[in-house]
Amino acid sequence: MDSIKNLSTQLIKNYLNWIRHCASQISLADRGIFPSYWFYPYQVIIFKNSIDDLAIILKRKVSGKTDKITVRNYEDRIEKSAFPNLAYEKNPPMVNVPDNVHDSSIQSLTIDLNGINPFLVLGFGCEFRLMDIRVEAKAQGYPLEYEFLWFLTFPNIKYLVKENAEWKAESDFWGRINHILTVGMDNFFDKNLGRKTVQTVLSYLERIKTELNLLISRQDLAEQQLQDFLEKYYFLLFNGKPIVKKSRELGIYKTDFTLLLKDGSIILIEIQLNNDPIIADNKPSQGFREAITQVNEWFDWIERNDLKNLKKYSGKIIIGRNTDYILHKDKIDLIVSKLKYPIKIETYDDLNNNVDMLKEAISALIK
Repeated sequence: MDSIKNLSTQLIKNYLNWIRHCASQISLADRGIFPSYWFYPYQVIIFKNSIDDLAIILKRKVSGKTDKITVRNYEDRIEKSAFPNLAYEKNPPMVNVPDNVHDSSIQSLTIDLNGINPFLVLGFGCEFRLMDIRVEAKAQGYPLEYEFLWFLTFPNIKYLVKENAEWKAESDFWGRINHILTVGMDNFFDKNLGRKTVQTVLSYLERIKTELNLLISRQDLAEQQLQDFLEKYYFLLFNGKPIVKKSRELGIYKTDFTLLLKDGSIILIEIQLNNDPIIADNKPSQGFREAITQVNEWFDWIERNDLKNLKKYSGKIIIGRNTDYILHKDKIDLIVSKLKYPIKIETYDDLNNNVDMLKEAISALIK
């Protein structure tokens, strides 16, 4: 249908217009940190197959003042338009997107298929975006690199609207800011930044701080909800310095978080609930005891299996609220001082302090 061609063309126009509107908050001198399609016209190719599956690919920067958008008919499964020459019929994909999945994406990743297995298979009625992706395979034409890919599979017409384009653009803009504060934080702190860029990042951090405070004020949270929030914003877990989130695997154990600092030291983090008491009936609460036992088991494993690096490790338990810590500070400090291993206790209110320290560190980056 011609309407699908027109709607998909307008979709990417609206997306690019809105993300460029968002990117006007970035200082001119800092544009190199961010995707170039945020600021410059691009060649855009839209592939459409016989059942109206769509693949929108941003190819390269072009001269002039407007994007160059072309719609091409494609006579195969839509995934092949971006990732050809792979064995789709015989092998399981690395990424399988189920039917009716929306607002799903992959960002800033290099993927090695180690052969010709398909990278991506899409279900019906789903959307999937890939940004800053490199795919390696033992097939003709690889490696392939893409700045931006957007798949929309049939039925998709209700998603080919301005509201969806603008919502996705805003989400991707702030998602990139979050990516810089997590995966890219080390490089970010090596730069001097323009005032507009710094103010944009600071406003984002203030939004996350507000979201954090609303979350930890709730009394009905499950630990997994806290885990998911901190997975997304793991820069909250340390005090304003660059960190790298490492694998949670530790022998037979799995930490809640493992953080690598720039000096090579490693922090093992155990989280408990925000509404857990630290002290109950004048003794360590059940949650506090469980956390101490868990972190001690991690250190015991390191002592048995990686003794030469034991001094690199420290532990952190995040539990409860600051009012409880202050009320029982002497008892808590005494308990911690008697532990065999270096373990620090923080509350969820301390994460607020981490945001403030990060804001202070970023403010110092202004040129």
